[in-house]
Amino acid sequence: MAGQEKITRLLFDASPKTLVHYEYFQGKIVDARGQKTFPHTRDFYEIVWFEKANDATVFVDFLPYKIKDNHLFIFGKEQPYYFDNSETHITCHYIAFREDCFTLMGVDQALKLVFTNLKAVPNIIPKGDSKQKLRTIYELFREEYRDKSLEFRSKMLCTLIMQIIVYFRRANPLSADMQKEKTTYLNTYHKFIELLQDKIKEEHSVTYYANQLAISEKHLNRICQEVGEGSCLQLIHKRLNLEAKRQLFLTNKSVKEVAYSIGFKDSNYFGKFFKNQNGSSPMDFKKLMSEIYLS
Repeated sequence: MAGQEKITRLLFDASPKTLVHYEYFQGKIVDARGQKTFPHTRDFYEIVWFEKANDATVFVDFLPYKIKDNHLFIFGKEQPYYFDNSETHITCHYIAFREDCFTLMGVDQALKLVFTNLKAVPNIIPKGDSKQKLRTIYELFREEYRDKSLEFRSKMLCTLIMQIIVYFRRANPLSADMQKEKTTYLNTYHKFIELLQDKIKEEHSVTYYANQLAISEKHLNRICQEVGEGSCLQLIHKRLNLEAKRQLFLTNKSVKEVAYSIGFKDSNYFGKFFKNQNGSSPMDFKKLMSEIYLS
């Protein structure tokens, strides 16, 4: 596909070769990479706090999000995004970090759920005292990041990242019913999401995931509806559809190849599934995305 090489690049000229990467950026979005931005995926997590956004729009997994001043976004691994207008001026704090950060800090499963949200991209606009607290965390982070000679520097940086994630978690509290069983429900749901991430290209049935978690299908559905706001099958289909859309646009694979790569033995059945989910055929989607993003 034309433009494929560009798609794989980062928006910012920063790849976290180490555990954590940080930069403070001011200028046009295009200047962050010296080129127009295209959808791309990464094998690490990103937290971006836009101090000034000038009403830029970011498309994440093909859905638009209008960015406001002081808007905080979290992007998960392998989650493609791009900005609609490369000439827009922005001011932002950019943090990228690897999976090892979670391991180093022994992160609670509930915090990792922030990055596995199938409903929407985690984003909030902090105000008042909350905004000041967040600014304090970032000031500490910048100070720690600049001095590479500091003892336990990596652990401190990861600790501050986790504070930002906790901030997100508190901004999206559990329902009263979920509070009673949050540990069991959240742990099981997170295991389900991890399984879904690993096995979505091979397994599409509720029975498989319930068996792997050693619970009944009914109980798994209840957990998914409480935490994920949808039945288990709906979440499976949502993640499967997302994987299909990513591959159709971000790779050179044909529709038939995409179908087989995500576990469909019959490409015609895949076509029916895709049209039911999106209202258009896989080929029409592929053509439309290419016209919009790569023209």
